[in-house]
Amino acid sequence: MYVASLNLDMFFKKVFSNKRIAKKFLENLLNVTISDLKFLSVENKITDAAVTVKFDFRCKIHGQYVVIEMQQKYKIDVIKRFYLYQAVGTALQLETLKPVEITKPTGEIYTEKNYSGLEPVISIIWMVDDMLGFKDDFIAFTTLPEAAKDFIIDDDLWTQPLGNILAKREEIVKILENKTKGLDFFTKNRMIYVFQRNIVNNKRIDLSYYKWFDVANISRNKNNKEEDFLKYKDDKDMTEVINRIRKDKLAPDEFKYVSDLQSYDIFLARKDEDFKLELTRKLASQKKRSEREQARAVEQEKVRTEQEKMKVEQEKMKVEQEKMKAELFQKRLLKSIKILLLQGETVPSIAESLDISLEETAELVALIQFS
Repeated sequence: MYVASLNLDMFFKKVFSNKRIAKKFLENLLNVTISDLKFLSVENKITDAAVTVKFDFRCKIHGQYVVIEMQQKYKIDVIKRFYLYQAVGTALQLETLKPVEITKPTGEIYTEKNYSGLEPVISIIWMVDDMLGFKDDFIAFTTLPEAAKDFIIDDDLWTQPLGNILAKREEIVKILENKTKGLDFFTKNRMIYVFQRNIVNNKRIDLSYYKWFDVANISRNKNNKEEDFLKYKDDKDMTEVINRIRKDKLAPDEFKYVSDLQSYDIFLARKDEDFKLELTRKLASQKKRSEREQARAVEQEKVRTEQEKMKVEQEKMKVEQEKMKAELFQKRLLKSIKILLLQGETVPSIAESLDISLEETAELVALIQFS
């Protein structure tokens, strides 16, 4: 390992505790020029009952507060969590808002909070692996009038003539341009989800912010080497970032932090291997059980088929036996009729003697006469 991972909280904070680095990163990412940057407290308690909110990075630049949060692990609550952080970033300004003096008609003077000094907050959520289903480098959210959202998703509107669509757009623009009493404050607040994996995969190296995420991504490799960073040897910003997290410059507690994490990773890897082996054994056991059940089912089906076959054969034999019995009976009947005919008996008398119907007797007599 040549450098520690920039994506780890300890080293992220170490790097961005340098005002010049923090300023340059924000300029590259937000595409702005920052004249001054003021670091702010990152650990704050909102109420006595609330859990302390710890920001990874918090500062103020000209007329804006900026929060940066590094999200390395996958978590299900990242949207609501960072919305809350955005709100906290706004609420913390209550500590700095200067009161205004109000004079009553009676001449009495009292003070009250003056919220006109509230300034917008930009939250930058640095997503290391999670991409939230996007392929973009980053996605920014802000507070827009509801009419703007309705305008975009109104399917019926977009089937209408272009003139109607443009007229509706003009209505929305008027809402957005209304700055009465600072209504435009809403759109100045932003939550920007930045996706490190997408930035690296999209490889748009000409963009000023690309290098920050590329270096971070390279540093994640536990076996990174000095030559992995040679492409940035002439880049003043990246050289400074790399120097602050080089292995040979880590303090004892920082080195222990890396060693502990590596040991923990090895522990997790072993646990993962144990889990995979156990899962493999379970799957093999399930497969064998399934194969036995399938073999049993096949055998049962074979027995059932044989039973059905035997049943069909038995039915066939029964039919054959019935047929033979009928043929034997008919032969005997024909023989009796021949004898009676030779004795001069008539068809009716033969039918009566043999106790069969007149029609059947007639058919049998005809059969004898034609044979």
